[in-house]
Parts: sequence; structure tokens; C-alpha cells
Amino acid sequence: MSISRRIFLSGAAAAPVALSAATEALGAEAHIVSSEDVIEFVYIDSASLPVGEEQHIALGLAAAADGIATAELTLRTEETSELTVLPLANASDSAVLFSFTPESAATYSLSSLSYTAGEASAVVDFSDCASPVRTFAVCAASEGEGMLTNVTTFNDAAAAEPQTVCADEDELLSEEVDLTTLSDASGNLLIALNPGHGGNDSGATSNGAREADMTWAIYQACRAELELYSGVKVFCTRTQNECPTLQERVNRAKGAGCDAYVSLHINASGGIGAEVYYPYNSSYNKDAYTVGKSLADSILSELNKLGIKNRGSKVRIIDEVGRYGYDSNGDGKYDTYADYYGDIRYSRLAGMPGIIVEHAFIDSSDYYNYLNTTGKLQALGRADATAIAKVYGLSKEADDPNRIKMYRLYNRYTGEHFYTSSTAERVNLIDCGWSSEGIAWRAPKSGDPVYRLYNPNVSGGDHHYTTSADELIDLVNRDWRHEGIGWYSDSSKAVAVYRLYNPNAVTGTHHYTTDSAERNSLVEAGWKDEGIGWYGVK
Repeated sequence: MSISRRIFLSGAAAAPVALSAATEALGAEAHIVSSEDVIEFVYIDSASLPVGEEQHIALGLAAAADGIATAELTLRTEETSELTVLPLANASDSAVLFSFTPESAATYSLSSLSYTAGEASAVVDFSDCASPVRTFAVCAASEGEGMLTNVTTFNDAAAAEPQTVCADEDELLSEEVDLTTLSDASGNLLIALNPGHGGNDSGATSNGAREADMTWAIYQACRAELELYSGVKVFCTRTQNECPTLQERVNRAKGAGCDAYVSLHINASGGIGAEVYYPYNSSYNKDAYTVGKSLADSILSELNKLGIKNRGSKVRIIDEVGRYGYDSNGDGKYDTYADYYGDIRYSRLAGMPGIIVEHAFIDSSDYYNYLNTTGKLQALGRADATAIAKVYGLSKEADDPNRIKMYRLYNRYTGEHFYTSSTAERVNLIDCGWSSEGIAWRAPKSGDPVYRLYNPNVSGGDHHYTTSADELIDLVNRDWRHEGIGWYSDSSKAVAVYRLYNPNAVTGTHHYTTDSAERNSLVEAGWKDEGIGWYGVK
């Protein structure tokens, strides 16, 4: 989930460094072992927590035939190198659990683990493990999201105690909301897609794969599919190589005016199947619960069609009144419960339904069945999009014999925007890592030709489009390749497509848009306005 890190170290080797204090404590029989031979996973419950909150750390160990008898985990502060030794809180044959309540703000890292199993003793050194795997931050109580305690987890088939918490569950489930009315005044629904993790935060890792890369691929496919529907647009909460905080992601979505927030994740810890978390049944922003539940059920239904086990739509709550609760009545008296996960809680506070989609498990047979190829990840994204479209009653635009949809794509490596009417070409470029930016305009079936050219002589290549036969000939004489007629310009000049030039670029030198605000923004940024390139149709 977003607030935790489940990192599986299949092949993350740690050099056997002598840790004198740990080995001395265990005696002469203790020996240094490599983490890749012993550590199967590291689970740090919260990447950031406030002073005074309890942190939980679980380490998976290669099965010890005689069981784990004793264990100590040593933490080191990055700022002062002070060491803190944690006693064993609980253990099984293959895992150890430690708890820690920090008293001061600092960045802590796992330094070493010493343990005995039967007559054998060992010390594991974490110094060569990547920093995101073994560190967590402790901040002043007002700064961090923190580790939420006193948690109850339940689904729709929950036991009696959680049902008592939400006694009116059945009543609210019977209420219906017309989701087709939830879009903005212009009729455009705006969906925030949040690819989990990113940047230095890899998320869960196993089988040589990173959750952050998987969620980005799912996001790209979901966006590309969803934008084929009429009346919907997509907002992404992050760029590919950054990791904003959960609050910042929701703030961005709220600032864009999003109607719903869908957080995309991959699960870990060896299970099977998909599960979706949605807002709990509260009178505070009740639509968040109703819409969130509908989205969760719909997504699970579509994922199940791919063969993925349905683990259920779930709710997870926290009962820290006044800190995380909702002020349902606006009287300063907070509800007893709030949503556990920051994605969902912040979205609800921002007035949006928020859900977390855990598509499948990275460290089980799910990986080979549903996650180990780009095509499989794209299938997950398309399933998400189909489910969202069904909830909001969206439909794909019917083919118009007189209009052609022109797709716009972006290559973040070269800076080039690319335009095409070919669905197959669009899908192929998305498969190659291009980002879909939706439909740029609609072109007529006939009219004045717009020529498409390609420059193979610059790194990454570059495309150019023009209605001018003279410009076409000039570029061909400069070794550009003429790729034929890309589309046509409307002879009646219904919708202007503006042409802009970036004098500082090598690739992506020209940009084309029907949006006058985008044109003006680029001109302010130093682009040259070259007038109207051609015309689209209404």
C-alpha cells in the first residue's frame, strides 16, 4: 500500500562486513551472512511517521529448521550514527517482528540483524542494501502522515464487530446515485490516476521487477483506453520519475478539479488475487463511499474476467478521534472513525471518492500470470478503464463518416509530440513508452492535404507536418523523408490548429494545438507563434 514498503530482496546482495558489537553479543559461534542468502523480504510499516507513534518492522528469513530462538535488530540514525537495539517482539520459523516508538525526529536505517536458530548464530549486515529499502523518517508530530494505529480491516462479508462500526452498511448500499451527473458543467468527467510510488521509491520489488514501473505501465494503458470514451479526461498525479507525497498527489488532483481518484498499486507478501480499498460508510462526504464502492466492485469484476482471483472490495479504518476523524456535522466534533489509507482519507477530505487498486501480487504466481510482460500490465490498465467507464455510464464515440479523430502522443525522451489518425500506430507507440495525450482535434475525410515528414538525422528522430507543398519540397531536399499525406485540413476553416516553433529544441521543434490558452502559454515560454497550421472540423 502507499504508506508502507514491502521490499523483497531476491538478489539484493549484502557484502559480509564484520559487525563486532553484534558478533560479540552472540559469541564466537556467530558468523556473518549475506542478505541475499538469508533475507527474503523487508517490511517497514510506515515510510514516514511522527514522534511517539509505533513503527513495526518485519523481516522474512530463509526457513530455519530449528526455529528462531532470539533476535535483535539494530537501527542507526543517519544524522548522528546513534545505534538503537530493538528486542524481538514476535517470531515464526521464517519471520521476525520488531516494534519501535521513536522519541526524537531523525532518519533511521536498518544496520544489522543478529539472531540464533537452534545452535547456529548469525549476523546480517544491511549496509549494502539500497537506502529506500532499509530507511524510514521520523518527523515532528505535525509534519508526517504517521503510522495509523488501532486499525480494523473488513470487507462486505465482514464479521460482527466491524459491521457494528458501520451499522447502516446495508441501508447505504441500497441507495443509488446517478453517477452520470457527477461530471463538471462542461460535461467532461475528470479522473485522477495515481501510479503508486515512483522516483526513488520503487515500491514492492521481486522477480527483478519494481512496483513503480508496473504502476506506470498500468496507468499509461488505463489512460489510453479511458480517453477513447466521450466526455472524460484523465489527470496524472505524478511524472514518471518523481514521488510526491500522498497529500501532494491529492492536492494536485483537487487543484485540477478531478471527480475521482484511482490509486494504482501492485500487492506483495505472497498472496493471490486482486483487492480494492474504498472509503468506509460514513455520513461525511457520503458520495465518496457510494461512488468508491461502485468503482471498487466494477474494477474487481473486470480484473476477474482476466482470470485474477477476486479478494474482495475492502474498507480499512482508524479510530483516533480528533486526529484523523471527520467533522461530519461541522461542529468541531470529529467522528469516531476515519479511513486508514492516506490516498482515500485525503481524497475524501478534498471532496473526491478515492480508491486503491491492488492488482495482483508481485511475489507469487500472480507475477508470471498477470505481471511479467508489458502486454499483461496493459491488460490490467484497460480493465481498470473499462470498469471506470461502466460506473460513470461512459460510451466510446461512434465513428463519424465525416470526421477522423486525431490522436496526440508525447515522447518524454525526445520532447516530440506526435499526431496520428491511426489507432494501431497510437497503440504501438504507447507500447513503446509514448504517453497518450488524448484526442487533439478532429480532421475531415477530405480537403487540403497535410503532409507528414520525418527527419532521421537527429537523435531520436523528429516529425513535421505542413500544408505547404513548397515547405515539403524544401525539407525533402534537406534529406527529410516524405511519409505521405497524414490527414486533411478543413476547407471551411471550422477549427484552427495553431502551429508553434521552439528555436531552442533539436527534436520536438514544432507543436500543434487547437487550445489558444496552450498556444499563449508556449509563447510566453519562448516559443514562436507561426500562425495557423491547418484546420479541423467541429
